[in-house]
Amino acid sequence: MKTVSISKILTHLSKVNPHLRLLGLTATPFRLGKGWIYQFHYHGMVRGNENALFRDCIYELPLRYMIKHGYLTPPERLDMPVVQYDFSRLQAQSNGLFSEADLNRELKKQQRITPHIISQIMEFAQTRKGVMIFAATVEHAKEIVGLLPADDAALITGDTPGARARRAD
Repeated sequence: MKTVSISKILTHLSKVNPHLRLLGLTATPFRLGKGWIYQFHYHGMVRGNENALFRDCIYELPLRYMIKHGYLTPPERLDMPVVQYDFSRLQAQSNGLFSEADLNRELKKQQRITPHIISQIMEFAQTRKGVMIFAATVEHAKEIVGLLPADDAALITGDTPGARARRAD
């Protein structure tokens, strides 16, 4: 099956109907590497640029509401030993981000930290139905998955097909 990008579909539909209006719903209006999917926020903030998919954000459901009504789990601060990676030796690129190669190199130097962090997560997650862990890079994510019980873990990356990613719940 051939995949068609959203922009190609919208371009075609706009030619068919020049009065086309696009309404989008998302839980993630900011895309890594692309920025905000809209240009103007209804509170007057300018977030994206003229190339954003949407011109305006017309409504936003606050996290506080989502938590209060049970749609999201309340954040919980855990007092646990602070274990963290030291990225102070890295230089940010012109886009403000570290290169993936530099991150991977630094993570390999500090490998002893990842198993400790994962054991803490597993200890505090015993009473949970599930846990989502974010990693610095795909290589780092593979290291993390290797430290988790094989039957209870799945690795989802940008290359994971949609159907496979949905089955990972």
